[in-house]
Amino acid sequence: MFELTRSAGPPRGLIESLSTSKPSEKGRSGERGSPGPKGDPGQRGDRGDQGSPGLQGEKGDRGDPGSPGGTGPKGDPGDPGPKGDPGQGANDYSVNSASVDRVADGSLVLRTGGITNAPGAFTGGGTGNKAILGIAGFHGLPLGWLASIDFSWTNVVGPGGPFYAPPSSGNTTVPWVNLLVDFNPGGPSQIRILVLMDSGLSPAISGSIGGYTNLGNTITHSWTNLQSVMIVSSPPTPAPGGILPTLSVGPSWPNNSYNFASLVAANPQAILVDCYPADGGMPAGAVLPAILLCSGDSATVTKSGKRIRTLAVNGISRI
Repeated sequence: MFELTRSAGPPRGLIESLSTSKPSEKGRSGERGSPGPKGDPGQRGDRGDQGSPGLQGEKGDRGDPGSPGGTGPKGDPGDPGPKGDPGQGANDYSVNSASVDRVADGSLVLRTGGITNAPGAFTGGGTGNKAILGIAGFHGLPLGWLASIDFSWTNVVGPGGPFYAPPSSGNTTVPWVNLLVDFNPGGPSQIRILVLMDSGLSPAISGSIGGYTNLGNTITHSWTNLQSVMIVSSPPTPAPGGILPTLSVGPSWPNNSYNFASLVAANPQAILVDCYPADGGMPAGAVLPAILLCSGDSATVTKSGKRIRTLAVNGISRI
């Protein structure tokens, strides 16, 4: 067996001898390791302050039109307007086989038949046929207000009168005008009938109460307050205001005419009236307008048609 011996000096244990060895210098840094896995998202932060408004963008294209809306509910009726002025109408007052017919173009035809009728339709005992066009709207106007009347016509059938081509003798179917006048409107009434623009009389009398022109067989009758009128039954009955005829070619009333201005001056109170004239040649019982356009009379049995193209009073059309 071997015997262990210790060296000189203080004894050292194994651990001590290891720890007392010379310390080593610091080592070199190692390489960076790979990144770790992504962490979980953090909690949402508080909302930030509102930013300033941005600049306005350019105007966009116009959109397509929308569909029309539905019909709204019906509104309440409006208040009635003010009452209008009385109108002026043209009405038919013809007697027996006669009539005033309106044509599509606005003209009127005064026509008479060729038959004899039983008496009774006229105020008098006449049995003929008379077309009467009454123009309303002049009741109560002073006689002196009337300045002019004119009308034009073409022939449909029957005699055309002295100004037609070819001419014929005077005939009662060629139209003329009657005026109904009250020469004592304060009462008692004094109703008289004036005659204007009758071409079927003596040429002198016809010329004094109207003018007549032919343009392509459209005949125009015209009258102004500078001319004369006839007064039915004067003579023998004295004329209103006692005036005398301006022109006389015979003793009966169709042969005498009176200056219109003189008649108005002698009767400033005279007015145009709608009335029942109680004249034998007028319809029985009829209240007639103050201005009448006539064709035919209580003895007429002639087939005739006269187409009225125009009719004006004081320059204003009435048909």
